[in-house]
Amino acid sequence: MSYGRSQADDFRAADRWHAVFATLLAALLILLALPLPAADDGNGLVSEHLTDCNLTLRAPDEATLRQLVFPARLGCREIDSWLGWKSRHQVPLTIELRGDSAVSDQAETHGLLTSCPATATFTEFFHGLLAACVRRSATEMLGKRSVVCRSDYWLAAAFCQKIIHDGKGLSSLYLPDYRPVRFQTEHGQYAEFVKLTDTPLPVSETALFQLYCLNCDLLTRIIERHGGDRQTFFRRVFEMENQRRQPSEALAFLLQEKVPAWQSFQHWFEQNLRQESRQGRRINETETVQQQLEKLLTLTVLDAGGSQATRRIPLEDLPRQLSDYKTDTAAMTRLQNELLLLRRDAPPLLQAPLDTFVRSVEVLKNGRTAHFVALIKQGRKEFAEAVARQKQIEDLLKDADASGNSETQEILDIVERYNRLREDIGKHVLAGENQRQAE
Repeated sequence: MSYGRSQADDFRAADRWHAVFATLLAALLILLALPLPAADDGNGLVSEHLTDCNLTLRAPDEATLRQLVFPARLGCREIDSWLGWKSRHQVPLTIELRGDSAVSDQAETHGLLTSCPATATFTEFFHGLLAACVRRSATEMLGKRSVVCRSDYWLAAAFCQKIIHDGKGLSSLYLPDYRPVRFQTEHGQYAEFVKLTDTPLPVSETALFQLYCLNCDLLTRIIERHGGDRQTFFRRVFEMENQRRQPSEALAFLLQEKVPAWQSFQHWFEQNLRQESRQGRRINETETVQQQLEKLLTLTVLDAGGSQATRRIPLEDLPRQLSDYKTDTAAMTRLQNELLLLRRDAPPLLQAPLDTFVRSVEVLKNGRTAHFVALIKQGRKEFAEAVARQKQIEDLLKDADASGNSETQEILDIVERYNRLREDIGKHVLAGENQRQAE
């Protein structure tokens, strides 16, 4: 399964946030870092110990070291918080960034050691740091000096998404943008659970790796919803991985009670992936809503030419052209649910007309075909008018943004025109509500 190369462009616009995030890190470092001199460890590296995290950083020079302090402390705290680890770390962790190919001797380093070349990108360094934090937590949860931890990679990828890829800096302030995955699920494309956890993509700055991170982030959301206490859950995951189980096997075993007997784990995962991908930012572009609505309002039916012959008909023609539609109430319920999901994802101006389509399906289920056809026609008219008003507002905002003129009078003119549009919308919504009450 491809993680969706066709969706790579959805992430390219976010690349500019990497530079912004790096600048913010540097600024916060100046504000927050203690003005303590870095120590030379005798190996040509300068080092600093972060007592609160029991974490030692090593770098080729002090300027580089200063740039690592804040993201290292941030990543450690975020991993600990999510895994539910509240105790002080007893196992020291050392992260070194080296300008040469040499690596410090693990025997000479207390605790755990992770090395990264100085040529590494920020994503590579940060992913390695997060993975090391997960391995240390696994070591302390199991009370062993050395453990096998295979879930460190996909968990680190998930937190790369939560912390840096969306430019938020803190996962607690993170408003996820799951639209690329949501677009995939709406077209029947899903990440394969086993590949996601057991055969991950290599770390890179590509949009494809960001899409992988986004799917891993969604997996953490599924675990939050179904896994119970996360420290207990992951202690069992780490125990199973030390018994030579793959992450997919451990996770599937611990979540199996949530999976219906008739459903495969992959199918259950896809169902939850689709549900979770509808969280976070949910506003679709107007054109996207138009396309999805037209797809829902045009049905594919078998033609008289044989089992392979099909044709597409408008939804309002269904009672006339398909006399046995009443027997397939499940299909109509699915259509109603799809319309409700589309309504939730639509801009506010388009939601009221979509309500009309939802009501029309309910009317059809009750056998009131004439009223159903009338509601569909009404819904199409309302939707077209709402789209026109929505585009007016979008054009208005684009013009204001393109002009770059911040004169007070121009702003007031925009507000006045916007208020007139709102009044028009209010009258329209009120009229629709009066009509529904009359029905």
